[in-house]
Order: sequence, then C-alpha cells, then structure tokens
Amino acid sequence: MAHIQRDRKKLLTRVRRIAGQVAALEQALETGDDCDAVLVQIAAAKGAMHG
Repeated sequence: MAHIQRDRKKLLTRVRRIAGQVAALEQALETGDDCDAVLVQIAAAKGAMHG
C-alpha cells in the first residue's frame, strides 16, 4: 500500500479525469448526442481507466 501513499496525487488526478469523462458521457446520453460523440466519450473513459 506504500505505492498508494507515494503516488496519491497522480492517482487522484486520474480518478478526477475519469469522473469528468464519465460525466461527459452521461451528458451526451441525456442530450441525445449522435452515436459518434458517445463512442468517443466511451473510448476516452476506457483509455483513462486502462492508463
């Protein structure tokens, strides 16, 4: 668990980025954006989670 304490700032930055991308995905779905925009948001969130 020492790596969590050492890399805390980087981990929080990643979690906040993912949260922002998921919020953008939710908004795109709620507003009825076209499929391409939704797929881009999904890919962005997935990339951040795998990063």
